[in-house]
Amino acid sequence: MIAAIARAATAWTMRRHYANEAKVRLSRGALRHGCILLLGFLGVSTTARAQSTSTEWSAAIFRTKASVVFSPLGSSNGTRGSLAPFIGVSHTAGGRLATRVEAGVVQKGFERTEPTAHWSYLEVPLLLEARFLDTHAPLRPTLQVGLAPSLALSCTVSYVGINGAYKGSCYESDPLHVVEPASHWDVGAVLGGGIRVRLPSAALVVDGRYTRGLHHVERGSTHRVWSLGVGATIPITK
Repeated sequence: MIAAIARAATAWTMRRHYANEAKVRLSRGALRHGCILLLGFLGVSTTARAQSTSTEWSAAIFRTKASVVFSPLGSSNGTRGSLAPFIGVSHTAGGRLATRVEAGVVQKGFERTEPTAHWSYLEVPLLLEARFLDTHAPLRPTLQVGLAPSLALSCTVSYVGINGAYKGSCYESDPLHVVEPASHWDVGAVLGGGIRVRLPSAALVVDGRYTRGLHHVERGSTHRVWSLGVGATIPITK
């Protein structure tokens, strides 16, 4: 067990060396892509106000599978599965293109290896959604792209070390320095798609998404989340 902890600590130290080289490139890339997506989101919102629009409330529950990627090596620790509830509102321009804002609580990190790390985030995805086929079609495919900024609500790390079991906050250095103090925020790029099933006064929605972190949350690490969800939308205005 001691040897396993020592190997884990050595591996994390090596990742720090690579992470320092990539940190500036990743931060600049995240800022550049974030600005482009934000400008696109604002541009579509402005265009939507000049066209025939509709507004919808939405609620969904997602089954997520999260892991942490150690850039630039691309390796990851074990996954963490959980349920993530979301609520949101969307504005549609001409029935084809929508701007969508959501809010939900997402669990990230990893838990199938030593050490384990658990993050809990308040996440606010900002999405552009293309809706295909006619608005009266019973089934409509959708495509989504956007950003998902998030604020950490909590973070804990745990493992079995030389002096026994340890569990503490990610925002403090642990006794073996296996985990460095983590960031209190994150932002990810979102790509997804789904199906809208038309109902008499609402719509049933099935969405699948991939979210890749653009910010180093801990020693060169970035989050990666696959999610599959089901929900419903209710029109407010037409």
